[in-house]
Amino acid sequence: MKFLGIIPARSGSKRLPNKNLMLCNRKPLIGWTCEAAKESASIDLCIVSTDSLEIMETANSFGIASPFIRPEELSNDEATSLSVVKHALDWADEHCDANKQPRFDAVILLQPTSPLRTGDDIRRARIAMQTSNANTVVSVVKAPKNFSASKMMTINPNTDSLTPLQHEDIVGDLYLRDGPSILISDRETINAGKLYGRKVAPCVLDWESFVDIDVLDELREAERRLQRRHHKQSN
Repeated sequence: MKFLGIIPARSGSKRLPNKNLMLCNRKPLIGWTCEAAKESASIDLCIVSTDSLEIMETANSFGIASPFIRPEELSNDEATSLSVVKHALDWADEHCDANKQPRFDAVILLQPTSPLRTGDDIRRARIAMQTSNANTVVSVVKAPKNFSASKMMTINPNTDSLTPLQHEDIVGDLYLRDGPSILISDRETINAGKLYGRKVAPCVLDWESFVDIDVLDELREAERRLQRRHHKQSN
């Protein structure tokens, strides 16, 4: 299988303006994902899809190409991740094969708002995709013990009453989906207009990697976790 890596990084962000270029432990946020993609040695071609020349230049400085400016209609709040993925995949099909034949079998979507995912995480996700016969691989983290299914309830909006979840069929540990870290889907799934296919396999990450930056507090938490990781690795 051949894999196209896509790092989507538009300039607009309502909660944290220009967050993809904000410093996270003295490095632009997008830089962490660019470095992880390169360190993984698991992506046949990795590109950044952006509407920003500054983001383009920053990605290039970390060794990841940004070969086009994303169209305006794919850079607003209404644009979906699927539409961005399809646009990048269409570009790759047109420009990366002399015979104009589809070159890539799957895409690896890496959101720059998840700076704690590592190159080894990406490598393990690719192996899972190649060995599981799945259409999709998504990163997950093991839920803490206080996330017990027996304690989870929903609130009925009509009666404002609590209803326990039906958890009789839940066996073993619970896992939380961490799609922003790593999401791999095959071409069949993308062509069907979906990001998640019929069979979805997990790639388990550690809890410290579980962060998706959308507000300043989350950025600061990511910095604390990166510092803990660096301290642990240096000791």
